[in-house]
Amino acid sequence: MASVKFNTTEILDTTHIPRFIKHESIPDRDIVVMPLARDDGDIFIAERYGQKRIVLQGILTATSMSNLETAVDTFKDLFRGVQKNLDISWAGGTRRYVATCVRHDFDRDHFNLLFVPWTAEFVVPSGEGKDTSSTVALNESVLTITTPAAKSFSMLGSKPARPLIKLQGSNWPADVKGIELKNTDNSEKIVLTKNASWQIDDIIRFYCDEKKATFETSSVEIERDFFGIFPNFDIGTNNLKVSAGSLINQESLEPDLIAHSGNNITATTFRRAQSFIIPKADDTFREIVLGLSKTGSPGNMTVRIETDNGNKPSGVLADANATFTIAAADVGASLANVQKASTNLWALSANTKYWIVASAAGVDGGNYYTIGNSTPFGTVVPYSKGNYSYSDDSGSTYTDVPGTVLAFKVLYGGKSGAGSCKLTVSYTKTYL
Repeated sequence: MASVKFNTTEILDTTHIPRFIKHESIPDRDIVVMPLARDDGDIFIAERYGQKRIVLQGILTATSMSNLETAVDTFKDLFRGVQKNLDISWAGGTRRYVATCVRHDFDRDHFNLLFVPWTAEFVVPSGEGKDTSSTVALNESVLTITTPAAKSFSMLGSKPARPLIKLQGSNWPADVKGIELKNTDNSEKIVLTKNASWQIDDIIRFYCDEKKATFETSSVEIERDFFGIFPNFDIGTNNLKVSAGSLINQESLEPDLIAHSGNNITATTFRRAQSFIIPKADDTFREIVLGLSKTGSPGNMTVRIETDNGNKPSGVLADANATFTIAAADVGASLANVQKASTNLWALSANTKYWIVASAAGVDGGNYYTIGNSTPFGTVVPYSKGNYSYSDDSGSTYTDVPGTVLAFKVLYGGKSGAGSCKLTVSYTKTYL
């Protein structure tokens, strides 16, 4: 050992003379299991590490009997501190534990006039130790975010750390109003949105340890609400994807549009609608995606986001900007995803039913649109927060089709565009 400090006071010296510092044993590992029904053994459910215990032992010395009494009292006062840094240094590094002494014994015999053996036991509630300085795992000076960017980084230690992920704009796209970070190894992701003009050097930080997300502009860092969860990362290689704008908020989960049946719009009085609900209010919605094909030469399609009225579309826009025009030239003869942006951003409220309502001009039996149906076999329900409904009388009446969902996506975080940023991933090595 090169140094042992508690609450910044050195105890690896000629006064305290530690004999050993046992800090490398791992915390107790609790295993949650469930007995198997009508069979031997258990099945593994989950695991967690508990608190860590560190034992120090040594000899306290002094130059006289009275000085020894003073040294004992001073030593006891030092270890009285609660949740203080216990820093243990060796081999060129320092491992820090936030610890509390729960037992401090002096094994004094009749001849202990100038020295006395001592033992101290510390509890580390977090069960972990950390380096006293951070490590940069990834430093990408120019990350192109025109399309989702994939990067890898590695972490060391004996327990997975929670990194700080920083994105500093060098050329934020004007239409981008949201950033998504996703650990593609476990599909955990987090999103931060902001409906305002972004400056060229604005900074977004995701503090995975403190569980907070911030947005810094003009050197002022402000904590922001976020969507999703802070991704967990593992020891070794981790794969990170950064997406800017055009982020998926709601979608039907069936990816294969080619095999889908469809719902046709063959008359101007037809309305084809899909309901959805978002979990958290946001004002950076901009785009939708529908699975579309066309037959012949129909006129333009109009798509609106409408409010709900008695479990059917109300005919009233949810937001003045929540309307889209899809031209026939945007749609092919084969069913495929068609992505369309509104002129401006629009807002939606949380836990409120909305409807995507599609109609078209210039359509008949030979010139029409088909909207993909996400349940080609009638057995899969790929979206649980809404369903398909249709009207053949310009929206006066609607008929629900439970268990059927249109192929759709509702996108937020503004709109993607050409741009770049600087990506830095740093972490503090963590140990059991």
